[in-house]
Amino acid sequence: MMTIDEIRLALQDRRLTAIAQATGLHYNTVIAIKRGEQLNPSYDTLSRLSTYLCTPAQGATKSAHTGADNGRSY
Repeated sequence: MMTIDEIRLALQDRRLTAIAQATGLHYNTVIAIKRGEQLNPSYDTLSRLSTYLCTPAQGATKSAHTGADNGRSY
């Protein structure tokens, strides 16, 4: 599970409304954690955010480059 500092960092460039909706957390909770105003969130809150932030998006790939190069990087 991510630490609260790692979660805060990961929230900096994210759409908080989408995160709140996906995790079932209230938007005000998510924004307070991002801003550092929530100093002692519950284990459940940290777990929900950590799970969301560590789960790759469906359909995402490691590389945007695809082709006949068999995965080689250039």
